[in-house]
Amino acid sequence: MNEPAALKLPDETWIEILGQLGLGYRDLKCVARVCRRLYKLEKDSSLDARLFRTPPKRTIKNRSSVKLHPVLEATDMTSIRAEDGWLTRDHHAEHNVYELQCREEFATYPSTKCLIINMAKGLKIEEETGVTVEDVWRAVGNMWEEPAPKKMLRAKRFRDDPPWEEHDRVTWWDLYAESERNSWTGWLKPQMNEPAALKLPDETWIEILGQLGLGYRDLKCVARVCRRLYKLEKDSSLDDRLFRTPFITPPKQGAFVTLHPVLEKAEMAHVDSRVATLFGDRTHSAYNAHKLHCTKEFATSPSTNCLKVIIGEEGLHCQLERETGVTLKDVLKALGEMRDEEVHLAHTNKASAWSAWSWYRNLQACGREKGWQSAKVRKGGVITIRHHS
Repeated sequence: MNEPAALKLPDETWIEILGQLGLGYRDLKCVARVCRRLYKLEKDSSLDARLFRTPPKRTIKNRSSVKLHPVLEATDMTSIRAEDGWLTRDHHAEHNVYELQCREEFATYPSTKCLIINMAKGLKIEEETGVTVEDVWRAVGNMWEEPAPKKMLRAKRFRDDPPWEEHDRVTWWDLYAESERNSWTGWLKPQMNEPAALKLPDETWIEILGQLGLGYRDLKCVARVCRRLYKLEKDSSLDDRLFRTPFITPPKQGAFVTLHPVLEKAEMAHVDSRVATLFGDRTHSAYNAHKLHCTKEFATSPSTNCLKVIIGEEGLHCQLERETGVTLKDVLKALGEMRDEEVHLAHTNKASAWSAWSWYRNLQACGREKGWQSAKVRKGGVITIRHHS
């Protein structure tokens, strides 16, 4: 059988033609199946970039366009296991992914030594020679077989699932892939994870955060940008602005005192020993302040070992004393206990019409809350805060 005239061209000419045509991954793989000669030419190094065979470089330019391997895009990741996984083609033929030749190709272009996958618990894959397609499959497969934390079973999004017993071994696969919410819709566009600015040394970033003069809310927002800034937010140089400096000496009388922002936002008419309602600034969603991590922080800055809390015009009050400093948790707990206590009839607006009211009902009857007054330092270093209803 005569060889087609086009295949009589030199190898260099064919490689130049394949390069000039701008064919993608799938097209080049189809060309390689035409004949043995084109199969060999497809191995040329000039086509490595489009065939995900270029090893990782030392640095990747910021804002570089990142492409995901087409085979990964075509894989339903909920069907992957550590030892086997099946890829369904357009004609419905199934193939074990670990038997495919493309498993040794890199997962992205440009290739990388570290790939973070935001799926279920989240994965971080690190390979010195570059993360391959097989590395991604095995990492995801191993993750599905790991036991899910108990707190996930109690999460709101999983409450509709059949209840699991305490002794049951529930895996991530049980929570996501095997449940009714198995709706794999594909990958989002890959992105460079770390902006160029985050390549600065830790000391430089801490100095920047200190010089900017950011407040409590701004620093908390910065900490949610990435894991590195979350760790830097723990630096002791930011303790004063984040209400983490323990009590050492009493503040001077008349000194400026800042009240914790969470306490300022709490609705006093909705505080008891179990629930302290905290409303978001931009949404109508409510949070229980008792369950927030920030309750371990101190109620004021500077912190104090003696805090007097006064509620309403009637002067309901309590005095909190803690050796290391009064925390937000101490104040919320005290307010909750005051709310649960019954108030004398003289403190109600209509004492003759009703029996004894709790402080909670009294506060609601008095009208809309006006919030906290500025904290003041009294004689002896005692800090006084007053809430007007």
